[in-house]
Amino acid sequence: MNKYLSCITDEKVLPRREYQEMLLARMAAGDLYANETRLKIRKVDMALDKLRAACGAKTLYASFRKEG
Repeated sequence: MNKYLSCITDEKVLPRREYQEMLLARMAAGDLYANETRLKIRKVDMALDKLRAACGAKTLYASFRKEG
């Protein structure tokens, strides 16, 4: 497990916002699969938001935020 973690650096990890912008640029250029990828990532983010909401952490989507 350690050998896998040692190959990951901060330089290789893109923030979610940057990756989303890259996908939007690909969509504008005519990439047919970029939107599918964007929607898959959105579904994963929403699933993770359920876990974040259960733990009381800040969520990405308003539908999972606790009001009040």
